[in-house]
Amino acid sequence: MKNLILIVMDALRFDHVNPEITPNLMEIAGEGVFFRYCLAGGGTTKSSIPCIISANYQYDPEKNLPTALKKAGYTTGCFHSNILMKDFKNGFDTFIDLKRKMLTQKTKRKIRRIIGDRGVRLLKTIRRKIKTVESYIPYERAERLVERCLRWIEEVERPYFLWAHFMEPHVPYFPPENDLGLSTEELIKLNDKVIEAAWRKGTLTEEEIETIKRLYRLEVSYMDHWLGEFHRKLDKENTIIVYTADHGDEFGDHGDFSHRGKIVPELLHVPLIIVGDGIKRGVVVEEDVSHLDLAPTLLDLLGLYEYRFGLGRSFKHLCAE
Repeated sequence: MKNLILIVMDALRFDHVNPEITPNLMEIAGEGVFFRYCLAGGGTTKSSIPCIISANYQYDPEKNLPTALKKAGYTTGCFHSNILMKDFKNGFDTFIDLKRKMLTQKTKRKIRRIIGDRGVRLLKTIRRKIKTVESYIPYERAERLVERCLRWIEEVERPYFLWAHFMEPHVPYFPPENDLGLSTEELIKLNDKVIEAAWRKGTLTEEEIETIKRLYRLEVSYMDHWLGEFHRKLDKENTIIVYTADHGDEFGDHGDFSHRGKIVPELLHVPLIIVGDGIKRGVVVEEDVSHLDLAPTLLDLLGLYEYRFGLGRSFKHLCAE
């Protein structure tokens, strides 16, 4: 049986997948099938992931990709640093948050209700004076994620299913290097403003919006570098690799920032690339596909059609040799 690797790039907009920003992803796309029109199941992680792994708008803990593959004899693993992923852990033998967070979104909302917006701003002002880069960024860097995934692949029994969840495009936008001359404190202050704007508790100037767009592009390029390193080190024999995003991101395009689950192209139009053993090479698909169709297609490509579930339909004919 073939191995399967699912790479999800959190909050990556389709319009940022191009030779200038993501040369490695474009090179990978040339090795397989590049879908130009893939529709995410929702504009947030919570609404999108059920469509990716359960082929349904609601997550089913019994009917999803890892549980089906586990029943079929696969070793299953997931490495991430998104606290929302904890809701999707059924079926995984290994499920690791590489940077466990202390405060959930529910707790943060409760704190805001208690101390108010002014109190939150005061706390953030104090935090900027004492926070280090690593303690401020709530996710693990792509470099370490790649390292952990490669180590896991070396150690596990075949066949395996690996879900690697990259976080660089997600707010806060804090690239390891920036060409804007911004200090750590300035980056934290700007990202705090983005987060307040995402909560609809503040606004950003046009200059600030252009700056965060630049920071986002730098984050995507940094992630792209490590995706290229990861891909080159993989043993692609008898393996299928999928690259997609759970949703996109908004930079005031429709009045909001980050992602609030709106039905707009910036959030729902996502990249999808499938490469590997038995996959066509150098093909660009113009036909519409959906995340709802992804799990049925992957099971079909793996020869596990009898394990299918959910609402989606297989588009194996678009990518299989």
